[in-house]
Amino acid sequence: MQPKIVSPSKWVKARKQFLAKEKEFTRLRDELSTAAERTIKKSSEGREER
Repeated sequence: MQPKIVSPSKWVKARKQFLAKEKEFTRLRDELSTAAERTIKKSSEGREER
């Protein structure tokens, strides 16, 4: 399959859109990881109190 050839301006626009989506994905992944770490920490703290 041959890649579609587009003008430089269309490529830049598409690249910026992709980078914005990638940045949002990274932010959400980091947020999820932080929430998971907090949940694990709370869970392990509960075990220590027993």
